[in-house]
Amino acid sequence: MTNRIFVVVLLIFSGISVFLSCYAFSWLKSIGSPAAAVEAYSYYASAGLAFLWASSVILLIIANISTWHSNNAWPLWTSLAYFLIFLFLRAFWLDGAAAHMSAENGLVLSPAPVGFFLSVVTAAAGAAIVYFDQFLIVRLRERMYPSALETGDIETDDRVSESIEDE
Repeated sequence: MTNRIFVVVLLIFSGISVFLSCYAFSWLKSIGSPAAAVEAYSYYASAGLAFLWASSVILLIIANISTWHSNNAWPLWTSLAYFLIFLFLRAFWLDGAAAHMSAENGLVLSPAPVGFFLSVVTAAAGAAIVYFDQFLIVRLRERMYPSALETGDIETDDRVSESIEDE
């Protein structure tokens, strides 16, 4: 059930992030004043980035719960993929288009573009966080619910043990 909740929330957040990214980009194609277009782009790009950070944290929390229940880490790594896709989308597509439009019109962007290097560093830090998070969840789950092999509660079939003894 938690996997389904995760997927639904992921789809909702992805839709909102796509909308915010496309809406910010649409301001760069505005036929009005270039200064007003860059200002509106900066506002919506900042809102999109704030939403990306908040939604990534929420997705990571839901992924932790899902990983705990299902003992499967795909939601954690999917959360990271969501974050990286929209981070690199902003760094390369949106900021590149904004820098090009600003350079054409002799304007200065109010928030500096994210940039390639900062995106790569953020991606590496995000991957390290998710890896460490997965490690913690797996270790805590093993301590909380030890497997049958560790506790010695394995019920053996008598036929199997007899066949092993015969050999």
